[in-house]
Amino acid sequence: MKRFYLYIICVLPVLSPSCSSTKPDALPDSWMEIQPGTTKEKVYKELGRPVREADRESEWRSPEGKGWRVVVISFDENSRVTVVRGHQEQK
Repeated sequence: MKRFYLYIICVLPVLSPSCSSTKPDALPDSWMEIQPGTTKEKVYKELGRPVREADRESEWRSPEGKGWRVVVISFDENSRVTVVRGHQEQK
């Protein structure tokens, strides 16, 4: 029995962080203030790691109400923002 408790104590801390990372964090409201010309580095610092990156476009998602807030930002060849689009998706 002692061995069982020791096993649980050792395994639980390892599993806990992995479970919490499955839920996306809420996007800060500052995404609305991102302007064309902002560097990709600054955007990533502000919003964190995107859930999707393709070509010159990155996407962030976070739970909001009964759906998802989706923000898609396009970058130019110099890694600067060209377009910021945000919308709500229903679950």
